[in-house]
Amino acid sequence: MYDLETIAKQLGFGVDDVKAIVSVLLQEAEASMQKVEEMFKREAWEQIAVEVHSIKGSAGNMQLTTLSDLSIALETAAQAEDPQQTKVLIHELRSALQQLQQQL
Repeated sequence: MYDLETIAKQLGFGVDDVKAIVSVLLQEAEASMQKVEEMFKREAWEQIAVEVHSIKGSAGNMQLTTLSDLSIALETAAQAEDPQQTKVLIHELRSALQQLQQQL
């Protein structure tokens, strides 16, 4: 999914540094996803969009484009108050986070 060595070179970091940063990002994203899932149950669309926005920014900064793109799509679906698309994207984002975790 991601080539952490290439990302490290592009960002000017060592691979271990990228892994450490991504590890923190994943911990924060997990906390955010738990909040998002609770907000989804309450149909708190605006709050979902705000919470996912932080994942989008962190992922984008680390050139984790799949995570960033899914976060953008989820943010958009929440802003549109689209429960079906929001649910699908929550699942896809969680899956992408799990895949990245497995790469560390």
